[in-house]
Amino acid sequence: TGTLTVAASSGVATFSAVQFDAPGTYTLSANSGSLTTGTSGSVVISTPSNSTDYFRTATNGNWNATSTWQSSPDNSPGSWITATLTPDYNANTITILNTHTVTVTTGVTVDQLVINFGGQVTINSGITLIINDGTGTDITVSGILNNSAGTITPNTGATIAFLSGGKYQHNFTTSAGTIPTATWDNNSTCEIIGYTSASSSPSGLGQSFGNFTWN
Repeated sequence: TGTLTVAASSGVATFSAVQFDAPGTYTLSANSGSLTTGTSGSVVISTPSNSTDYFRTATNGNWNATSTWQSSPDNSPGSWITATLTPDYNANTITILNTHTVTVTTGVTVDQLVINFGGQVTINSGITLIINDGTGTDITVSGILNNSAGTITPNTGATIAFLSGGKYQHNFTTSAGTIPTATWDNNSTCEIIGYTSASSSPSGLGQSFGNFTWN
């Protein structure tokens, strides 16, 4: 809040020194003696996203579209804004919320990715998802991780965990592909779908799966 006074020139007053020093929603009011006060609409000032913010989905969409995401500097309830950049391994956490599907259409490196129950990440054909080795489990899946003939490449030490109800879908048609190495809860599922003319089985079968389905 504050007041700034300027002199009018030919009936026009120019306020060139107005600035906002904190995020928030503002209105501007102007008055002069007996004239009717003029009030602006809301002026919203927000802090842009930082690469190390917390990120969560706002809707279905492509990974590399900012409209897919919201960000917060501290994960507090009132701090979420429409993201101004898309998340990668620098993010504090990346959460795919229930009912949201995010499609990876260009290569990206991720870390601290959490796919909630009802959420899904789909990796398109020919696209590589690299998993960085950060603190703790690097991808945690309670929803669906769908690999539609893409490539999942864990960096050395990176870990994936499929929790109860989590599902990995290996959606290849003409090539075998590789099932990523992970820990599998007894109530998780590895599902092979889509094969039409592949001549061999996928790599990565030598794991202790919870449930295994070949469709």
